[in-house]
Amino acid sequence: MEDSMPGLRGAFQSPRHKAFAAHPHVASSVPDSWGVVPAQLSMWGNSTYGDCVSAEEAAAKAQYSTMCGLPETFISDSEVISWASANGFLDGANLTDVMEAMAKSGMTAGGVTYDNGPYQSVDWTNDATVSSAIYHGPVKLGVAAAQLQNVVGSTSGWFATGFSQDSNSDHCVNLCGFGTAQQLATLMNVGVPTGVDPASRCYLLFTWDTIGIIDQPSMIAITSEAWLRTPTTVGQSPTPPPTPPVPTPPPTPPTPPAPPTPPVPPAPPEPTYFQYQSGLRLVSVWIVGTTPPVGAVSNPTVVQLGSMSLNVSSSLHFGKDNTMPTKVTLNITALLAAVVAAAPYLLAILEAFEPADNT
Repeated sequence: MEDSMPGLRGAFQSPRHKAFAAHPHVASSVPDSWGVVPAQLSMWGNSTYGDCVSAEEAAAKAQYSTMCGLPETFISDSEVISWASANGFLDGANLTDVMEAMAKSGMTAGGVTYDNGPYQSVDWTNDATVSSAIYHGPVKLGVAAAQLQNVVGSTSGWFATGFSQDSNSDHCVNLCGFGTAQQLATLMNVGVPTGVDPASRCYLLFTWDTIGIIDQPSMIAITSEAWLRTPTTVGQSPTPPPTPPVPTPPPTPPTPPAPPTPPVPPAPPEPTYFQYQSGLRLVSVWIVGTTPPVGAVSNPTVVQLGSMSLNVSSSLHFGKDNTMPTKVTLNITALLAAVVAAAPYLLAILEAFEPADNT
């Protein structure tokens, strides 16, 4: 690893049409604060060569493997320098050319080649968008480094605030965390400098073998382009959060037994006769083949009414006390309704009968 110290610059502005052609990153929900700090960083040749764009690729591989919960992917300085030299990037390059070369051939560490996925453009002026992008992987920036070089120290944990607008893009860095100044200072195990609002929005920024903290206005002031690789390293992915246990549903109360079905009362017997008494005369009518009513004679006359055959009899009838009954006894039902329907004919039949002997 080379000595940690502000190094050289070697980034050129990427062609504008590349930003227009790239898919823009769409913000998704993220935590309030998040960041990744690999155990090992390096200059990756940037203290000697203007290979900052290639050095950032090596830093991104270390950061992304760490955020995926994997052993850190550390590419040596010599491998980065060799790759940058072979691709013509050792003394300067634009960001999109390097990302496209990384997607095509990648860098090798320990005999393993690490490739990039396709890149998306990132709106670095929108905190929700840039924070979401950082949460998916380190965000590659093209920046003006004149003010940055004045605050970057030899160790991580420096602060960059109060920068003025500068569009002279000449350096490549990346963002690897977001949160308030206090949240990121706690993550980096440093204090918030006097004069810096602990609640101000800030980002973790990698450059020249260090990671420091830059406030949002300063980051916007010096940035000219921002990109997210999807993914940063093909074949690696963040460990998904554990699936929360499914709560045990409360026991289902037993279904109360259905109330007993009340018995269906038996249907009343279909009527088979009716009787009519006027004075001593008792006229009985009943369906042929059924039991005759009390008081009917044994030799009735059969009368056909449509499809119904009826027995008709007429007799003299006295009450139990040999007095003339005064109450008319009737069994009125559906049979009576049928007889009523034939009333004009039945009446003529009944009037033709004379009382018979009781013998």
